[in-house]
Amino acid sequence: MSDAAFLDTMIQESGILDTDYREDNRSQILTVINQIKTIFHNRIRELANPLREVLLTARLLKSSIFEISDVSVLLQTGKDRQAMNVIIKFSELSQKIIRLYPILKDYGILNEKDLSIGNKNFTDFYQNLNSILSELLKAFEANDSVLIGDLLEYEIAPQLEELIRTLESLNQSDNNSGDL
Repeated sequence: MSDAAFLDTMIQESGILDTDYREDNRSQILTVINQIKTIFHNRIRELANPLREVLLTARLLKSSIFEISDVSVLLQTGKDRQAMNVIIKFSELSQKIIRLYPILKDYGILNEKDLSIGNKNFTDFYQNLNSILSELLKAFEANDSVLIGDLLEYEIAPQLEELIRTLESLNQSDNNSGDL
């Protein structure tokens, strides 16, 4: 039985669908349960094949670099919601890579001593990126679309390109990438 099917069975057997909840509450509960199921499913997939997941994430990051560089234009043209969606997507992808990093180490897919992004180790790279992200947050708070654009285009996008190159190189160094 798949994990999703197991969760569906558990929900059915819990009786939550049979009780006298108001319909809008039931709908909200089911929405939350489905979101949790999705998170569990994604985490299980990450554990089953972390290299595949990090490579897929790198591919998504690569496709979002243009969007990231375009955020200041979106803000300047009043498309704040679209700009924030780009930032949220970037944040989620970045968090996924950080989450997968220790799994890749534990599975022996990457050797921390051998992994460098540009001229920095993984930890230093992400500390530097986090300091730039802090600057970005301050720029958002100040509504400084010029600084936002500069940080995204000239600081964050190039660092993402370095990160992507490094992550893609993991695939070449791992002969058993499909076997996890």
